[in-house]
Amino acid sequence: GFYIASSILGKNNFEVACLDLSFYKDYRTAIEYYIKAEQLRKDTNIYFRQIKAYEGLQDNDNAAACYKKILAMDKGNKTAINNLLVIYQKQGRYRDGKNVLDAFIEQNPDLAKDKDIMPLLNVFSENNVKTIEARQNLIKNMGL
Repeated sequence: GFYIASSILGKNNFEVACLDLSFYKDYRTAIEYYIKAEQLRKDTNIYFRQIKAYEGLQDNDNAAACYKKILAMDKGNKTAINNLLVIYQKQGRYRDGKNVLDAFIEQNPDLAKDKDIMPLLNVFSENNVKTIEARQNLIKNMGL
């Protein structure tokens, strides 16, 4: 199957076969091939497609790792920072989100006033993070 398709399509279209696997919801196999595609060529598109497969498996930790790889390659990628912060927010990892966002703004100071980034600055502000952490600790201490 896959190897025949990849040899017919060629290395540049390696990820096309992976898209087919994701489309048919064979996420685990798709991820295996995306990792192989990544070895052939570092590309943010490969990571975004790999993320879709991880999302299909509800594997937020590996999806987050891919978003970090995208940000390492494309430091101003607003989609990657937004989606990474959504994952952190779902996981209750506001401090981690604040740290990542602070580093993002430090590398991209012009984006601090961007309409897509400004709401994130409010969600992951120091005061908000402290309030959320206090709530999380209270719930934890109550044994809930």
